[in-house]
Amino acid sequence: MSVEAIIESLSKHRGVRQIVLIDEELINVIKDEESQVVGALGMPIENEAMLECLSKEIKLCIYCDYSFEHPDDSIMFMKDGEGNIVGQDVAECKKSQFEEKEGLIWLSEDFVLYPNADMGSEVRMVMVSQRYHGFSEEDGVSEALLFFPATSTDCIIKSRYGYPQDPEVGTAIMGLSLM
Repeated sequence: MSVEAIIESLSKHRGVRQIVLIDEELINVIKDEESQVVGALGMPIENEAMLECLSKEIKLCIYCDYSFEHPDDSIMFMKDGEGNIVGQDVAECKKSQFEEKEGLIWLSEDFVLYPNADMGSEVRMVMVSQRYHGFSEEDGVSEALLFFPATSTDCIIKSRYGYPQDPEVGTAIMGLSLM
């Protein structure tokens, strides 16, 4: 399947408003902006999701609304200096599983801390990619991954391609590997 056919197919998926093939110049802008993003209280962020998505053969920017595919697993982990998970986001579809666990500390309605975790001084947030389930092997796509960039990156991307700064529409970066 050609890139054009993939874009045409993806444009029919729920929540997709517009799709743009990302050029190398914008890839560098995205990497630069995302490298400056820090979490709450200045916590460093390792954006594994961005690196993985931008390493794929095809890189797309998808302008999408809230009806676009939601994560079905955690995509944000708080880790200590040794790589142990001390907290994580909770996907809506898995919330009931976490609510059944005793002793979790809910920092928000979708983020938990593990009570016995040793936070230490080297705590960081690690972002991992989300698998996109809208393609199959019949589409010629062996893997489709997503990451949702920081708000500042979202604004840069929208400005670059002349998309309105609409809070109801976000950007998702998709990396595709072809068969």
